[in-house]
Amino acid sequence: MLATRLAVVFAALVAVPAVWWFTLPAGTDRSLVKPSVRAYVARFARWICARPVLWAMSWPHMLERFVRGDAPEPAPHTVVWRDGPAQLRRYSESPGPVVLIVHALVSDAAILDLTPQRSLVRHLREQGFDVFLLDWGRASRAQRDDGFEQYAARLLEAERQTLTAAGVKEFHLVGYCAGAMLSLMRLASQPAEHVRTFTALAPPVDMDVPVTGGMGVVLSAKSLKPVVALDHRGCVPGQLIRESFHILRPKVLASMRALISNRDDAHFVREFKALSRWTWNQPPVPGALFFDLVELFRSNALFQGTMALLGSPVDLRNVTTPTLLAVSGRDHIVPLGSSLALQNRIGGRLETLICQTGHVSMITGDTGRATMWPRLVEWLRENTPQPAAAKKPRSTAKKKRTPRRRSQPVEPSQPARPRGR
Repeated sequence: MLATRLAVVFAALVAVPAVWWFTLPAGTDRSLVKPSVRAYVARFARWICARPVLWAMSWPHMLERFVRGDAPEPAPHTVVWRDGPAQLRRYSESPGPVVLIVHALVSDAAILDLTPQRSLVRHLREQGFDVFLLDWGRASRAQRDDGFEQYAARLLEAERQTLTAAGVKEFHLVGYCAGAMLSLMRLASQPAEHVRTFTALAPPVDMDVPVTGGMGVVLSAKSLKPVVALDHRGCVPGQLIRESFHILRPKVLASMRALISNRDDAHFVREFKALSRWTWNQPPVPGALFFDLVELFRSNALFQGTMALLGSPVDLRNVTTPTLLAVSGRDHIVPLGSSLALQNRIGGRLETLICQTGHVSMITGDTGRATMWPRLVEWLRENTPQPAAAKKPRSTAKKKRTPRRRSQPVEPSQPARPRGR
């Protein structure tokens, strides 16, 4: 009897949210981000219905929780500017060319400084560049209404802060993943005279590429109800984002086998733990930003040129800044064709580099360090104007005239005697 009652109660707990699921809006209305009865019921439905499925599909990922190492010592830096959780860091004060890196919108910026040997910011600093990094930080309740507009405004302010701190008139812009996509939106809609070059690392551009896989399959699904992904703060929890990435390519068991096989290699174990820690520390995403991403992937507005940003239309043909497009041949998050679509839309000079790596290994992997890193340094150097050679100033001192020597009179030579015959 008790078992029957418990079964009825459990069925009710599952059935009521399941029925409510079909009544939830599938759109991206910003009012859904704010707390409401509907939003709380949607979150309860996610907890009852979606979380068991998520755990069932991604339980191997939990193993990484037990092999996380201590956080590696980050590269020395100073915080130049803050806006909420966002930080603009400066990693050097060298007289070399200034580089501003815009990290992805939905992951931890520690991947750009994973370990001393696998740190893109350290590498650029060692090559003589003045490196700045825009880290978006960890969103909270205060940022739940922040979407593309707010992130683009922060990017523009970070650019101004970079110019002021470095005391220069232009810099090189480098964007990674969704950070490259946001930079493209900004270049296509706002003045960019101070951006010397732009490097786009695996940017999503065309969301309708005829390929399978990638995060676009998840975000553009018509069955996805974005409001269900929100937590009590109006943000998408980091755990949900982490497991969504994992479902695209479940490789945790293979990674754990590799860890066991190389357990005596201290260097391998240290780097494996650093990557596991970065994967586990997935930051939450503001609800408004998540809604904007869903709407963008469903409408393909960036590629079609039908969106606006900060009151201006976004047209990729307006991007005249010299651009290096670096893409991953085995990218499971941003399909190769999605990034290469930029070749048919951009208005300025474009060079393309295809690395036979994955989405993350292009930044930290051995192949990425051997291909993408050197080409990036070469691209930045060859597009940096060399200072003109300074001319030697003419001396204003009067030169001393050396007195001419008076020529000695030449005595007349004696006439030559005639030779005898």
